[in-house]
This record gives sequence, C-alpha cells and structure tokens, in this order.
Amino acid sequence: MPKKILIVTEVFYPEEFKINDVALSWKDKGYDVDVLTLTPTYPLGKVFPGYKNWFFKKDEYNGISIYRLRAVSGYKSSSIKKIFKYINFMFFGGIAAIIIGRKYDYVFGFNISSLTDMFPAVLISKLYNKPTMFWVQDIWPGSVYAYGFKKSKILSTFLDAFVKFMHHNIDAIAISSKGFESKIKPYSKEDMNFIYAPNWADDLNMNLEPFILCKDEKVHFTFAGNIGKMQNLENIINAFSLLSGDYQQKAQLNIFGDGSNLTDLKLLANNNKNIVFHGIIERNQMAKVYKASDFLIVSLIDEPVFEVTIPAKMQTYIAAKKPILAIIKGEVADIVVSNNLGISVDPSNLELIKNSLLACIKMPLHEKLEFIKNSDDLIHSTFNKVHIIDNLTSTLVNVKKKTATLSASQLTDSSRPEVDSLSSVIASPLEGIKSLKNIPLSEPFFSIITVNLNSGKEILNTINSIKDQSFKNFEHIVIDGLSKDISYEMLLDNLKSFDFFSSEKDDGIYDAINKGITNAKGEYLILLHSGDFFSDKYSLKNISAYIVNNPSYDVYLSDVIIGPFSTNSNSFRYYPSDVFTTSRMRLGIMPPHPAMFFKREMHEKIGLYSTKYKIAGDFDFIVRMFQTEGLTHTSCNKVFINMQAGGLSDKFSNKILLHKEILDICRNRNLQTNHFLLLLRYLIKLPEVIPILARSKRYLKPKMFLPPQVK
Repeated sequence: MPKKILIVTEVFYPEEFKINDVALSWKDKGYDVDVLTLTPTYPLGKVFPGYKNWFFKKDEYNGISIYRLRAVSGYKSSSIKKIFKYINFMFFGGIAAIIIGRKYDYVFGFNISSLTDMFPAVLISKLYNKPTMFWVQDIWPGSVYAYGFKKSKILSTFLDAFVKFMHHNIDAIAISSKGFESKIKPYSKEDMNFIYAPNWADDLNMNLEPFILCKDEKVHFTFAGNIGKMQNLENIINAFSLLSGDYQQKAQLNIFGDGSNLTDLKLLANNNKNIVFHGIIERNQMAKVYKASDFLIVSLIDEPVFEVTIPAKMQTYIAAKKPILAIIKGEVADIVVSNNLGISVDPSNLELIKNSLLACIKMPLHEKLEFIKNSDDLIHSTFNKVHIIDNLTSTLVNVKKKTATLSASQLTDSSRPEVDSLSSVIASPLEGIKSLKNIPLSEPFFSIITVNLNSGKEILNTINSIKDQSFKNFEHIVIDGLSKDISYEMLLDNLKSFDFFSSEKDDGIYDAINKGITNAKGEYLILLHSGDFFSDKYSLKNISAYIVNNPSYDVYLSDVIIGPFSTNSNSFRYYPSDVFTTSRMRLGIMPPHPAMFFKREMHEKIGLYSTKYKIAGDFDFIVRMFQTEGLTHTSCNKVFINMQAGGLSDKFSNKILLHKEILDICRNRNLQTNHFLLLLRYLIKLPEVIPILARSKRYLKPKMFLPPQVK
C-alpha cells in the first residue's frame, strides 16, 4: 500500500508555484498525495475564474486529491483583510486537519509567506504524531515587520512565542535560502534537521519569438513580478530618471506585473516614455519577454530579513540565461557576485543604482556572454529540479519523529505529590490469587471498580452490563459515597452480585477509587463508574483475548464513546486512543481514562490517586504512570466501554478549576506548558464531537443495558 503524504499549502494549482511540481513528482514516485489548500486567489487577491469560494470543496489535479477551503479575497487593498487572511487558513485549515490528518504517513508544509498557514500541519504533527516537514520560503517574525506591521513589545512577545511553538513541533525544515538557518535556529529545537533546498530554475522555452518591447533598438531592463513596497521599484525608477538624456534614450525600463504600489509608481514615472508598465501577461509568455530583454532586475528594499531571502524570480532569471542586475543585499547579491552572473548594487543608494544601469548600457558583448555561460553552469550544479525534489523526498520519508520523552529521572522525590502507599495492602502473589479463584492461568483476572454517588437510575446500566458479560473471570467492587437517592436502594437490591461493597462518607471521587483499589485482588483493574457500561456482552471477553495475545504491556488503551445514553439523543463523542502520545500531556490531553486497563502492580510502583485534586486526579495519575521508567503501553483501537456524559469535568462551572489543576500538575511534573497550550486542547478534541463525519456507523449505535422502570 503506498505511503500517504498530505501537503499543507496556502497556494496550489492553478496558482503557479514550485509545490505543484513537488506534488506531481511524488505522485509519479508512487506516493498517495493529497493537498490541503485554499480557493485560488494569487496574485491579485481575486477568486480565479471557474472556481467558487466554498467553505469546503474537494477538487482533483492529475490524480491528486485537493481539499480547498474558503479564501479571503481582496487582501491586496486592505490591511484588515490581510490579517484575516493570516487567521483564515489557520483556523479552518486546523479544523480540516483534525478531521483528515490521522490517515497520512507524512505531512509536508509549503510555507510561502505567513507561518500561520502552517498551523494545520503542526496540529497534525502534535495530534497524530506524524513526521512533519516545512519547506520555508519566508521567515517569521522578521517578515511581519518588514511588511509594515509596527513592532511592539506585545506583538513581539506573541510572535516569538508563536514561531517557537510552530518550529518546536516539527521534525525537519528545508530552507530555500542558506541564510534562513541562522534566523530560524533560535526558534527551533536544538536537533532540528535543516536541509538546503532552493527553488529550482524553471524550464523556459527560449526558442519562441521575442516579445516586442519597443520598435527602437534599446538596452532593455526588465522587472517581472509583484509590484509592492518591498520590491524597491521607487529607487529603481528614480535612479533611471537620473540618467542623462542620451543614455535614457538608449535604454528602456520594462515593468511587468501588478500590485499594491502600481498606481504610485506610475505617478512617480511621470509619463517617462522610457519607463513602460506592461501589466500582467500569462506566465507561459514570459519566456518571450526574457528573450527580448538585455538585463533582468531582481530587487528588494534594504531590510535585514531580505538579506537572507531569495525571491522566486531569481532562479527563473537564471534559467532565462540573461545577465542579472541585482539591486539587493545579502544572499542574492552573493550568488550573483560569486558565480559572476551580473552586477550587484546597494538597494538604498540611488547614485550606485544609476551607475549600475549606466554600466549595463555600456557593457560589451563578451561580458554579457560570460554571464550567460555561468548561468547555464549554475542551473545544472545548484538549481537542478530533479536533485532538489529528490532531496526533499528523502528527508521527508526518512525523518524520525521525535516525541517528548517522560521518565522518572525528570522527577525528584520532593516533586511527587503525597499519595498513600499500597505496600502493606497488596501482599499476596498474583498467581496465588488466580489459584484461589480456580481461574485458568492463561486468562487474566479483572477487578472492576464502580464508584457511585447519587447517580439515580444510571447505576443499573453499569450493574446490568457487568452481569451480562460472557466472560466471568472478574470481581466487582462497588464503592458508594453514602448516596441519599434511589441509586442506594438499587445497590442494595444487587448486593449478591458484588464481591465487595462499601457505603460511607469519602473525600471525593479519587478517595473512593483508592478504596476500591486497596480492596482489589485482580491482576488488571477496570474503572467502570456509575452510568458507564460495557458496549456489549462480549466486551470483557474481547479485552481478555487482546491481553492474552499481547501480554507484554503494562497499560492497554481502548476507544470510548461518550454520550447522554439515558436519552434518545444522537449527540455522541467518539474518543479514540490511538492518537495519544506522551507529548500531548503538555496540552492537558490524556488517554480515555474510563477505557484504560492496567496491571494492578502499577499502583505498587507509583501509589494511589492523589486526593489533592478534586477533578484532575486522573490526569495526575496518568502523568505519573507515563513518567514511570520502562512502562509499555498499546492501543487496542476498539470500543469496549460507553461512558455516560455529565461527570465532574463536564460541568461548565468546573472548567476553570480543571484548567488550574492541570496547569499545577504539569508544573509539578516538569511538563512545559502554558495557558495557551492547555486551551488548544479544545480545538484538538473537536473530532470527538463530530464522529458522524469521521467514523463508521457501528460506533454510533451501541447496545444499551437500560434500567428497568422504577416506580
């Protein structure tokens, strides 16, 4: 079965970017490739003809499935819309990523501009533990300020934290400019895998008839691309205007493209007949323009962030095999000078720009030919399409997913919360327990612990489902918190079915669970609280079979369905277990606790549940469990238990307390987290609320062990 790759990108076919070629190449190599992107709007900020700006639309391109989301149009002329553009794909792409992300083997993010567009990829990385790689075309936070956003302490603090979060949660970064590494490294993991993957030179058909730039014989300078403030065209026009009349008549400045600064530039040109704005022409016609040109201009304003930026047009210019006038600092200037491709000049110095234009006008033919030869050599050595894509491919498929490791060495004895010891309680060997019960050694023996407090009729769901089990190698322990409602009467009616029963005042749910554990004799523990029930009568038998077939684990995780089963509601949550990784505990996420089956001896190692916490005691226990050295766990990826909604943590009034307790636990347990990460879990858990969209119908109609009518 072919490996599945998801490409996360703001732009894709019919928008013309290198990622289109990467996707097609991977498809040709035998990978199953999907793309998560937006409705096409680049470069004008308008929806392409033939496309409707739906909230969600599935498309296809040469056998590649494309998931398109609604785009924000009109962002070229509005700063507010530009901000919404940043947020749009982050939010809606995040939701889509949660729904579709688990089925992929690799995730590849094409980061052309805004880092927010890579959030869906990071979400999949954290949620489903998938190897994730970015191909970076621009860098944050530097580019945010370069594009006009005013730097402030609040913005800087937020952006630094966001960029660090994004880069810390991926596994490899391909940089299109060597200078990017030094800018990104402070925000990345120490062991981040960086590779150099520049944009390659496009194949251009230079055998076409040249574009008619003008009727006269002139030296033609050509700029092609986005026309914005960043492109520094004001200085180029001003410098061109400084040329003497004779030399101006010998040259023509050609500007192709569109953008936010076009109107201002036309006013600046002041109807100079030697400065011509040609507008936009189709990309497949640009080879004609390059062929008719004598020098190709690449330029950016003098900002530190652009010193490490290589505009995509640079490689296209090299492919055109024309001398390059680089009015830019940094890496592009280095490429031009070190490879002798043309002339480089300071972008902020009008006099130097004027002199460079003059030098180009006067340049003899043999110098131009030398530049052309060097361009051809560079295409084959550095900007080779096949080699670059092969490098991206091998890095992605061989990247090792690095998950956060939790070990007992992270903790000191003083950092452990006070819990009661079981050393004096659990004294008899497990094999002895089995022999006393006359149970075959090949089958595990379970202690099912049920905690109850004023649960009403719900308790019968639990009791009936346990009674109905075809597998009988278990004991049922019931701990009641001195209930005052009908549930107490129902417990008394079923006393004969319990192996242990207690009804007394306790110090909360975790104190009650501890009482059940101290009286348990089973090899494995199952917490099936009041209102929860086994999905069918074979659940315990299937759990036993799974353990027998997979005996080497300490903890077994299964899936769980959560719902208001006492009503006719179809509102279910599907809580999968196989997406759990220890790194997710930083987000306050744990495996489905009601569907965990673990060896009783686990409590001998780490103690009981802490009664310090009123709502998050289970989270504290699970963190301690997974911080135990040598622990092994597996996911059954089956539904054995249905959990009744409406517990302590489900009540809105307890959400703040739950947040505080989880934050306290994480800090006590050396789990690096913050308020933002803990709130992020609500977005991550969205698929649990929409199982109908993502899961088979067999999960949605569990068998109910409904209580009898009580008069």
